[in-house]
Amino acid sequence: MKRFLTLVLALALCFNMLALTASAEETAEASLKITDEPATLTVFLPIEPNLQDYISDWNETPYFQALEQMTGVHVEFVQPAWSAAKETLNMLMVSGDMPDVIMCSNYYPSGSYQAVLDGYYIDIAPYLEEYAPDYWKLITQSDAVWRDAVNSNGIISSVYRIMTAPNPSWMRLVLKKETLDQLGVAEVPATIDDWDSLFSKMLAAGITPFMLEATGYDEKFIGAYNVRQDFYQEDGVVKYGQVQEGFRQYLELMHGWYEKGYISNDFVSASNNDTLFSVGDIGTYNKPVVAAFNFGKAEGYTVVSTPYPRQTKDQFLHWDSYKNSLVNKSLDFGNIAVSGSCKQVELAVKWLNFMYTDAGSTLANWGVEGQNYQVVDNQKQYLPVMWDYKGISQEGLNYYFKMHNMATITPPDTVCHANLLKNPEANAIRMEYDDDPLLDSALYLPDVSLTEEESETRTSVMTDIDIYVDEMVLKFIIGTEPLSNWDSYVKTVESMGLEDAIAATQAAYERYMTIGLEE
Repeated sequence: MKRFLTLVLALALCFNMLALTASAEETAEASLKITDEPATLTVFLPIEPNLQDYISDWNETPYFQALEQMTGVHVEFVQPAWSAAKETLNMLMVSGDMPDVIMCSNYYPSGSYQAVLDGYYIDIAPYLEEYAPDYWKLITQSDAVWRDAVNSNGIISSVYRIMTAPNPSWMRLVLKKETLDQLGVAEVPATIDDWDSLFSKMLAAGITPFMLEATGYDEKFIGAYNVRQDFYQEDGVVKYGQVQEGFRQYLELMHGWYEKGYISNDFVSASNNDTLFSVGDIGTYNKPVVAAFNFGKAEGYTVVSTPYPRQTKDQFLHWDSYKNSLVNKSLDFGNIAVSGSCKQVELAVKWLNFMYTDAGSTLANWGVEGQNYQVVDNQKQYLPVMWDYKGISQEGLNYYFKMHNMATITPPDTVCHANLLKNPEANAIRMEYDDDPLLDSALYLPDVSLTEEESETRTSVMTDIDIYVDEMVLKFIIGTEPLSNWDSYVKTVESMGLEDAIAATQAAYERYMTIGLEE
């Protein structure tokens, strides 16, 4: 009997502990909720292409199921196919019945700032300090972050993906180690002359050296001539890259390489670059370096990354766009706005703020604990399903268990990107050359907010200029237009109203530079 009573007491204690644990978990879960009553938001979010064959609704994903459980907010999605996303958003605007929240808010034709001016999105600035304190704290940490998070006149049209530190470059010119060994090349090319020498050896070995981008633009070789494509700024003065002397030098290099046979004759139309590189028909091309490395590992060859090309080894490059800002406004999922049709603005802003809490950012960056990752010795580790689940591709799983590129607070990819954490070598090749001491973003033009008049001016001018310039770039490279006609080309571009477009951008840039936190 005594043993029985001991057992009963032990079981009772166990159940009591379980009840206390459950109660604590329920309390913690309840503390995350942003509403005490059942609530629903409608959200525009196109279906990620890599998931469209596996889900019919975003609510089928563990990420959004967990998000609803944590916040207490159910989401009804407007979820067109990715290819129809912009058209669908336009139709919703015309109808006047838009969803509460617009993810991919940058899909508005003239940008999210203009969407506020046009009444399609609301200015969320008045709501942030009270209803989005976590996001507000992030964007008011410094003038630099604040300047990129707000638009002209203090308007805040969207929330964005904010980095804790810049991402290392993910696009590189890639090579095969086996090819370098075959050619007797011990070091990867560092200068343009090095590349020229390597290309000569590749061509002699029967390899087409370089698959240039189909547009004819390669930002890495352009950057070696101290210019950037399209608009950039130098010492506060806005310039247009494609009429600068440095760009002419770039075209001279590309044309020379094309004439020598270093650039593939099919660069404008080639669509199977991965295969051509894999089988050794081409020597190098621009590729996300980790994807190239992992593919090579699977196919039995070793991919080598390369530093940015320079004219001389000690040249300081100023074109890099990876370290220019911690506020990333270029990612579709990393731009979220509240629509002008929303009748629950406070709730919508609270829901957005959750993405910037510890729980919300962990969910977006890592996924669901116990499903696709675990914590061991206080370190998060992905489980095998993060790389192999129901036939979904790696890119698809990044939007299934978690929400890659989400508007949230996030560390660099090297901390939590599944592709990089698959093996240490992949992470290492992404980090290679990230510590380049002779590199900055001094030429970078930030994402400035144009007024309606400035936007109309620049758009009307640049629509025709872009078409003409893009055609001429290919003609100069291929040789159907001689570079001796460069001055005539520049005069034509200038006669099309370029100065008006530059003036509009300059005015917007100067306003941008005056934005700062009030003391």
